[in-house]
Amino acid sequence: MLPQKQANECLDCHAPLAERKALVAQIQAWASAPKTPPPAHVPATLGHDGLVCAACHVRGHTRFGPPPRSGKPAAGGPHGGFEVSAAFEDARFCAACHQFPEEGPRVAGKL
Repeated sequence: MLPQKQANECLDCHAPLAERKALVAQIQAWASAPKTPPPAHVPATLGHDGLVCAACHVRGHTRFGPPPRSGKPAAGGPHGGFEVSAAFEDARFCAACHQFPEEGPRVAGKL
């Protein structure tokens, strides 16, 4: 089990949702863990799930996605559609989790 401070550095990319961090804190019995169970809309498995779509595609309870390749949004898209965001076409959107300086964190010798 990782100490909470070290685990928080990992969670920023691997579990960026606040709800997921709270569940992990409860599972790990960290002192900062919420004392109450999560709301009903948060699946109990979220603490163990892999990186979920909402981590990149939901901000402020709004779904976002890339501009359509055809130039027009697909009718009846997933989840009732989404707000188009050009950020998904810019590598800087992903860089916070996918780009590390040479002195950055390493696992098995790899950034």
